[in-house]
Amino acid sequence: MRPFANASSFPPLTRERTLNDDADHSSSDRTTRTTGRVHSVETFTAVDGHGVRAIVFLQGCNKRCVFCCNPDSWSPSSGKTMTVTQVFRPLLPKLGFYRKSGGGVTISGGEPLLQPRFVKALCLKARELGLTTAIDTAAAGVERQWRDLLPAVDIALVCVKSAHPAKHERITGSHDERPHRVMLAFLDACEAFRVTTWLRYVLMSGGETRDGDAKSDGDAKSDGDFRDLATDSDAEILGVARLAKRHENVAGVEILPYHTFGAYKWREMGLEYPLRGMKPPSVETVARVKRLLERQGVRVVV
Repeated sequence: MRPFANASSFPPLTRERTLNDDADHSSSDRTTRTTGRVHSVETFTAVDGHGVRAIVFLQGCNKRCVFCCNPDSWSPSSGKTMTVTQVFRPLLPKLGFYRKSGGGVTISGGEPLLQPRFVKALCLKARELGLTTAIDTAAAGVERQWRDLLPAVDIALVCVKSAHPAKHERITGSHDERPHRVMLAFLDACEAFRVTTWLRYVLMSGGETRDGDAKSDGDAKSDGDFRDLATDSDAEILGVARLAKRHENVAGVEILPYHTFGAYKWREMGLEYPLRGMKPPSVETVARVKRLLERQGVRVVV
């Protein structure tokens, strides 16, 4: 889910590490030859982190989120195989813009944590070039992989979906609550490695039936009734606030109002779009959610 918030919405990132930190120059050549599956690369954007950034979208995802903008990134066998050198080649002419703005490289997906070795290699190359590193993730993998990767990451943008396990399961199309537990464990790991973390929260409104009458749970997700997926209730928002306040490294919450930008991809792939008929949350709803989070002492960007 891509945000509406631009880079100016985020407070400046203070990067205490130096140009050469964490770099193992003896293995630099080996790192740049590391390969991964890549969906696409955007070389100039002002979203998904601080400053002017490049975004590397990796291929492959183990979730089937109902609001996914990139269902074409799900299959791990699609996309193209690229080396770190190939990924960075189109970025080199723009290094001055990235550095001057405090920006860098954001690695998104798909789910980047399904390719932790490649993500680490990309981050190390970005660090070598004096760029900040960010990962845009819904969390995947295991602690051993995170311990290896997170020292090379400056910013984690973690899409939490929902603070409640059952709703997280519904939104991600999962078969059980394990992905929710992985998300919580990953947030703990980010705190342990002191990675600046923003919680991303896709704001969805439930809607109602055409005649305004309530529907049973069995009828949800049809005719504009999405209450089993809605994330705009006070209970949901307070759950996200508690999650943010639990971790000292969490800088705040980025509200991402639901949009339909990626719906056409579902149609092109012959898939039924699960949120057909859902409307974006109203301006009033976004403002209410922002106020509620701020009253809990949570910093918010929209």
